[in-house]
Amino acid sequence: MYQCEAPEVEQARAQAVDDDFVREALSSLHSGAAEAEALYLRAILPHPAENAPRPAPQFCWKAWNGQGEPIRVSDVSLSGHVFYDGSCTRPVCAELPRASAAVAEVGLNGEISTWLSGPIWDRLPQTPQAAEHVGRAMAMRLLRGDALLYGDCLGVHRAALATPKQQCRPMATYAGILRDVLAYESAHFAKGHCKVKTHQSL
Repeated sequence: MYQCEAPEVEQARAQAVDDDFVREALSSLHSGAAEAEALYLRAILPHPAENAPRPAPQFCWKAWNGQGEPIRVSDVSLSGHVFYDGSCTRPVCAELPRASAAVAEVGLNGEISTWLSGPIWDRLPQTPQAAEHVGRAMAMRLLRGDALLYGDCLGVHRAALATPKQQCRPMATYAGILRDVLAYESAHFAKGHCKVKTHQSL
């Protein structure tokens, strides 16, 4: 890497970067790495999303029993009071949000008997709303007895109370997920949907 030795340039360089930075730049450039040339000669930085894990390409949820022991998702049997929730990281870069959801069966004394969670797969938007809808869908899919479902997202709650025709209208957001839920054989076990307050610490 050429270094101009004009006094004015050396002074400006010393004010902008320290000697360690210059030595690191020279070392990286001598290695011949294309990334080093882009960074130190052209001030081109890789986009943060380039090195971030991609959204899950397929279903990969995990489940646990009340003692915290791993169990198979296919063995989960939900009934009674079932809570679902979704979340999403919101970094500055639009390509970096990652969403996930969780479902828990809770006893009358507040004890968790079964819970499961996982990421929202890549064919869906990585948004809080998508996570909330997937959380409810997973809860509905795994019902094996009469249950009340609890969620804190008003949009999902309203969608759950809507008629099948309203849920599946062409312009409905997440109509595909709602349509899938309507087709679940276990859907008849849902005896009610309850809206709870958001962001509560218990």
